[in-house]
Amino acid sequence: RPQELGVKIGGLREGKLEALIERILIQYGDDSVQELEFSTVLFNSVSNLAAKAIEDRRLGAYIEQSSRYVLYTERDPATNNWYYYRDPVILRSMHGQAFVATMDKCFALYADLADKLQAHYKKLKPIDQVEYAIKPNDEKKYKFSELDDDRQRKAFKRSYTFDIRTRACDTARIMLPAATITNLAMVANGRTFEHLLKRLYSSDFPEFKDIANRLHDTLNKVIPKYVKRAEKNGVEFWKKVDADIREDLKNVLPECARWSGAMEEVKLHDIPRLIRNDRKSVEHLLAAAYYVYAKCDYDAIVRRLSRLSPEKLISH
Repeated sequence: RPQELGVKIGGLREGKLEALIERILIQYGDDSVQELEFSTVLFNSVSNLAAKAIEDRRLGAYIEQSSRYVLYTERDPATNNWYYYRDPVILRSMHGQAFVATMDKCFALYADLADKLQAHYKKLKPIDQVEYAIKPNDEKKYKFSELDDDRQRKAFKRSYTFDIRTRACDTARIMLPAATITNLAMVANGRTFEHLLKRLYSSDFPEFKDIANRLHDTLNKVIPKYVKRAEKNGVEFWKKVDADIREDLKNVLPECARWSGAMEEVKLHDIPRLIRNDRKSVEHLLAAAYYVYAKCDYDAIVRRLSRLSPEKLISH
């Protein structure tokens, strides 16, 4: 209550706000107060890898621009580049030109495929054969020929265009690389943001550190007291976790710690493969932990782990 803090009701001035927050933090503890202070942040133009790293905290509320609904067939008008993240370390390396050429090829194929898929789906699903619930407060679906109101006919065409585009997006996005840029919004409390900052600062990826710097600058304008413990040098604990997992991969799964050089054709599956809840649950749990650091596919990690003894698995 304000009285307990020496502040009269209605008597708080802006100049005393910071001192008041400090007193609250002292009396109730930083971590406890962090739980009650929320902020909303927009991450603009981050790679899909970075988006997954941000969302992996799972302690906030997220909304992401989805490649299921948004086409990536246009280039950035300011740079004439396709929308993918260009890691400065990769660009300066001997692989820089090959990286750009490969990414450009992926996006060119995607754009061509998306256009052809829309034409294909229009043939499979002509506008005069589809039905949509267009009329207000009416759940019944109508064909285009059954509508005589201009506004409803326009709404029908918009629904049809969106339907076709969504189907094309959902199919063509298999061509989009992990470097594809997206936008992401996040609502979370102070503790979650502090934890996220520490994790991003501790990463070896330049993009993650850049995001951490920009996020920290933004949060310092709205909830500075609750993210002040996040240091730009990162946290030794998280750095050690990353280093230990990479070391485990080299020692226990050496073939998964390096790229084999294989260029196998992508295999498509008509039915999603579900992770089973059986005696291999430990293998899947470890595979999920190792996958981010490995240079092979998930199934290869599971197969390799399944050859280890139960005692060896538990020790990890």
